[in-house]
Amino acid sequence: TDGTVNLTVWHLLSHRGGLPDFWDNWNFLEEYDADPNYDWTPQETIAWAAAMDKEFPPQTSIKGNFAYGDTNYVILGLLVEHLTGKALHKVFREAIFDPLDMNSTYMSYKEEPRTDAPLSHRYGYDSEDLHNVTRQAADWAGGGLISDVHDTSIFIRGFMEGRIIRPDTLAQALDAWQAFGSFSNASWVHYGLGTMKLQMDWIGLDVYGHVGYGNSYAFYSQKRKLAVVGTVNNEGRGLWTRSVVPILEAVEAFLQRHSPQASES
Repeated sequence: TDGTVNLTVWHLLSHRGGLPDFWDNWNFLEEYDADPNYDWTPQETIAWAAAMDKEFPPQTSIKGNFAYGDTNYVILGLLVEHLTGKALHKVFREAIFDPLDMNSTYMSYKEEPRTDAPLSHRYGYDSEDLHNVTRQAADWAGGGLISDVHDTSIFIRGFMEGRIIRPDTLAQALDAWQAFGSFSNASWVHYGLGTMKLQMDWIGLDVYGHVGYGNSYAFYSQKRKLAVVGTVNNEGRGLWTRSVVPILEAVEAFLQRHSPQASES
């Protein structure tokens, strides 16, 4: 009766189904903060989202209302497990990590570390050190992976070059529309199907990818065949833009200055 039964995978990937984000539920956050060692299940976080009001009815167009929420990805993770009969982290490994030789990447709190390299620490809004704090398992399919810049670069290249999903599916994923206010207050941030687009018209560049937990990021320019990956390791909406944007501006300025056309002129 509330429209939820009419949701499709498209709605979940595009975040245009109107589902609320459990991270916006203050009652959930109180319980989340109360026990740092609690290992949250996806069923529990979805239940907290279900107790909230919907943002809007399911949309029918990529240009419709948009409300980003990890609830969508948690549901998608459960769907993958249902269809494959396997735990999500095992599907990731068999379908993506192993084929792409992403040897340092793993799902936190579900798998053992894949490398002896020390983990960087991520800090919360109140400067809390969140290193190995088990309650973060709540994010699961919404951002529960640990990786390094090498593997993250491999992934974003593989994704954008069609080595993970079919070219026709990739084209649908990259069909993005404005997602103002969800990741920053920038009107040039757009969202497609599980994919962000940075429409940086002022330097003539479009890049695709996503941001993650602690303002981590992975973006790829099809024009330049360039991957930009990293992390800020801190909370705060839009902090990633202070890293990504200057890097892309500097690289694009350098490439334009040293292009054959610039040399001929």
